[in-house]
Amino acid sequence: TVEVGGLVSIFGATSSNTGIASAGAHQPVFAGGFSDAFLAKFHLNGTRMWGSYMGGAGTDNATGITVGTTGQLALSGYTTSVSGIASAGAADVTFGGDADAFVAQFTSGGTRSWSTYLGSSGHDIATGIDFTGNYPVVCGYTTSTSGIATGASYDLTHNGMEDAFAVRYNASGAKLLGTYFGGSGNDR
Repeated sequence: TVEVGGLVSIFGATSSNTGIASAGAHQPVFAGGFSDAFLAKFHLNGTRMWGSYMGGAGTDNATGITVGTTGQLALSGYTTSVSGIASAGAADVTFGGDADAFVAQFTSGGTRSWSTYLGSSGHDIATGIDFTGNYPVVCGYTTSTSGIATGASYDLTHNGMEDAFAVRYNASGAKLLGTYFGGSGNDR
């Protein structure tokens, strides 16, 4: 959970097909599979402002949430769903492997601004997210040897079984910078 300005935002994974999404939500129904990610926003008095599922027919799990300077929310997670995650024109619209990380941004009112897959042919897990100004930065770990690093990054090469990663997006969802981090072992 995260509390800012008298509002609380929560996230997680659910297999419930009721009680999560509000009217007019980004994704009003459970998409199937083992679980869908979800996010919701509440007033401190407990009144729900809005809630939404996010996912496809696979397993979808939210692992982090953060609130930006204008009240926007960024959500991180991982998925095995081949659809239902990326928005049109996203940085990565194609599911790549065992599991892909995902990053999504929502307005303070619950409208999805953009969302993208992150990863390649391996196992890509986002473990947390934060804003630097209005730019979301997601971190996690990966076995993928591509799909993470960008040309100006600290480390362009996957070095071990699992490498940690950090990726920064702009406010519109374009990937600005991505780097691997780690040595020859498992780095999480």
